[in-house]
Amino acid sequence: MTEKQSLCLRPVEIAAYVSGRLSEANAQSLELHVHQCGECRQSLALALRDGSGDQVGELLNLVAAEVPGGVVGDASAADSSEMFSRYRLMRVLGRGGTAIVWEAWDCVMRRSVAVKHLLAEKSAWQESRFLQEASVLARLSHPNIVSVYELAYHHGRLAIVMEHVPGVNLAKFLRGSPVAEREAILLLNSLCAAVSHAHLQGVIHRDLKPSNVLLSWQGQPESAARKLSNATIKITDFGLARVIDASQQTEVGQRVGTPGYMSPEQVAGDVAATGERTDVYGLGAILYELLVGRPPFVAEDPLVTMSLIRERSPVAPRLLLPSISVDLEAICLKCLAKLPADRYGSVTELQADLESVLAGRPALLVMHTGWRRLRGWFLSHRLLTVCLVTTVLATAAVAWLMVRTVSLQRQLGQQAVQVQQAETEAQTARLRLQSELWTAMENWERSLSYLENTGLLRVFDKDSAERRQLLGAAAIQAFRAYFDNQAASVAYTAAELQAAMRFVDLLHTHSPEYSTAEELAKIAAGIEQQKQAGMSDGQVRELQIQYLYLHGRSQWGQQDRAGSAESFRLATELVHQTILELDADDPRRDLLLTNRASMLLDAANLYAQMPDAVKAVSLMTTACEIHQQRLTEQPDSDERRLAVVRVQCAMATLLKNLHESTASVKQAEEALLSAGRTTLRNPLLQPELTRLQVELQAIIDGQAAATGPGTSYAPAEPPQQQPANRQPLQ
Repeated sequence: MTEKQSLCLRPVEIAAYVSGRLSEANAQSLELHVHQCGECRQSLALALRDGSGDQVGELLNLVAAEVPGGVVGDASAADSSEMFSRYRLMRVLGRGGTAIVWEAWDCVMRRSVAVKHLLAEKSAWQESRFLQEASVLARLSHPNIVSVYELAYHHGRLAIVMEHVPGVNLAKFLRGSPVAEREAILLLNSLCAAVSHAHLQGVIHRDLKPSNVLLSWQGQPESAARKLSNATIKITDFGLARVIDASQQTEVGQRVGTPGYMSPEQVAGDVAATGERTDVYGLGAILYELLVGRPPFVAEDPLVTMSLIRERSPVAPRLLLPSISVDLEAICLKCLAKLPADRYGSVTELQADLESVLAGRPALLVMHTGWRRLRGWFLSHRLLTVCLVTTVLATAAVAWLMVRTVSLQRQLGQQAVQVQQAETEAQTARLRLQSELWTAMENWERSLSYLENTGLLRVFDKDSAERRQLLGAAAIQAFRAYFDNQAASVAYTAAELQAAMRFVDLLHTHSPEYSTAEELAKIAAGIEQQKQAGMSDGQVRELQIQYLYLHGRSQWGQQDRAGSAESFRLATELVHQTILELDADDPRRDLLLTNRASMLLDAANLYAQMPDAVKAVSLMTTACEIHQQRLTEQPDSDERRLAVVRVQCAMATLLKNLHESTASVKQAEEALLSAGRTTLRNPLLQPELTRLQVELQAIIDGQAAATGPGTSYAPAEPPQQQPANRQPLQ
C-alpha cells in the first residue's frame, strides 16, 4: 500500500462523517483531506447521495464548488459536466451577447432548473441590468411568468436560478406560419393576464416578442398533438424590464428592445413615453405575427426596420389574409397605433376586448367606423341584407364588365406613380437616416472625447472601446455610401464639409488601411469654393485647421513624416492666429489652446521619428507652457491640474525615447513632485492621476538601472504613436 493510499479515508470514516458522529476536530481534518484528494471527493459524493443532516448540506456545497464535473447527489450521472455552485450544467438552452442560459440539475433539491449567468467579460452596466432582472422576477408570481428561485454567485459570476420550462419558444413554434384565430386569442389572453400582473407590481417588460414566450407540453401524453390551446405558456427574459417610478438605467435617447417588435417611442429613445402602453404595443405585435405569420415590420437592415416603425403604418392583416375577422384586425391595429394615447389604456382593456371576440360579441373599445355600424345593421336584418346584396352584386357585375378595361389602365398608371413615389420616399428616408446617424455619432464622439480627456473612461466603462469601434465601423459604412453617391461636379456645403472631415477622421481611427486621398481632395476643393462664395474668414480658417490636421494624420499613416510635420505646423499657426484674435474671456479660447497643445504633441512625436530631437523637445516644451498658462488662468480646475501632469509625463517619455536619461529622470522627478502636490476634489479623476504617477515612477526606476545618462540628443526610433485625440471645434 502506498503512502497516499494509507492517508485516504476508510469507508467507516466516511460513514461516521455522513451520520454526524465525528468530532469537530476530526471533521475539519477530514474536510481538509477531501479538498486535496480527488478519489476521496468521489467516494464522499457517492456516500452523500443517501446522506442527511447539516454536515451533508454543507459538504454538498463543498463538493459542488471543488469538484469540476463531479457528481453530487446522483452517482449514476457521473460525467464531465460543469458545476455552478450546487447546480450541474447539462446543456445550453440559449446564448446572448451578455449572458448564457443552461439547463441544469439542482443537486440538493433534485430538480431541473434553468441557470442564466453573465459571461466572464461583463461590464458594470451589464451586471446592474442582470441584478435588475433578478429583482424584477423575484417580485412577480404568476402561473404565466417564469419563476425565479434564487440569485447564485460562483467564482466571480452571478447567476439567476429559475424555473426550467421544457419545450420551445413561440417563434420556433410558429416558423412563419399563422395560427387559428381561437388559438391566437387564447394565447394572447394568457399573455395579457401575465403582463397585467406585472403592471400591477409596477413592472414594464419592454421586450415582448415570440422568442420570449415559452411553450411547454410537459405532463401530457407524447401522442397528444402539440397545439397552442393545450400548451403551458410562460413569459421570460425581463432583462430590459423597467420598474415604474424607479431610477432609470436607460438614458434619454438610448434605444432598448428588439427591432421588429419595438414601439415607436422605444425607437425614438423616449424614456418618458415608455409605459404600460409600450407593452400593449408588444402584445399587438405578437398578435399580428400569430394572425399573418410575420412581424408588423420586416427589413433586412435593423435601422430600416426602426425607420419603418416610426414612419409607416403596418399593413392591415386582412389585406394579407382576408379570412381574419374584422374585430380581431381592429384590436390588433389599435394595439399597434403610433401614438401611445391611441392604444388601449391598459392590458386589462385589451383582454376585455379579446374575451368579447372569443364569446362572439363585438369588441367594445375599438373605434367603430361607419362600416362597422353598417355591418351591425346588416346582422340585425339578415333577410333584407340578402336581397340587397344580390341586387348590388348583379349591378356590380354588369358595371365591372363595362369599366374593366378603363380600370386596368388606371391601375397601371397608378402603380407607375406609386413606384416612383416609393423610390423618392426611399431616397429621402435614406438621406434622413444618414443625417440622424451623423448627429448621433457626433454626440457620441463628443462624449467619448470628454471622458478620454478627463480620464473618466477607464472608471465608468471598460468595454466602451469595443463599442466605439463597432459604432465607428457602422458609421464608416454609412458615410462611405453617402459620399460615394455624391456627383463629382457637386461641391459640398459647409455642413457637408464638416461631415466629410468627421468621416475622414473616423477612417483614420477605425480603418487606417483605407486611402483618404480622394476625400481630402474633395474637402480642399470645397473649402476653396466656400471661400470664393463669401464665407467669413473665421469660418474658413476653422475648416482649414481641421483639414490640415486630418491631412497631417493621413500623411502620418503614409509614412510621409516631413509632409505630416508641415501640415501640423501650419495647423498650429492658424490656431495660434485665431487665439490672438479672440478676447481673453471668449469661451472658444480655452478649447483652441487645448487643440493647439494636442497638435504640438503630435508634431513633437513626429519630429522625434524623423529624427529631429531638438525640434521635438522644443514643440513639447511649448505644449507644456500652454497647459501651465491654462492652469495659471484657472488654478482651481481639476481638469487643468491633471492636464499639466499629463503633458509633463509626455515630456519625460519623449526624453526617455530620445535616450536623454538625465533629462528624462529630471523631468519625471519634477512631474512626480507636481503630481504629489496635486489634490483633486473630484474623486473620479483620481485613478488617472494615480496611473500617471505609476508611469513617472517607472521612468525613474528604469533610468536608474541604465549604465549612464545620455550626453547629447541622439534620437532613437520611438514606438509608432497615433496623433493625440483633439477636441472638436465648436
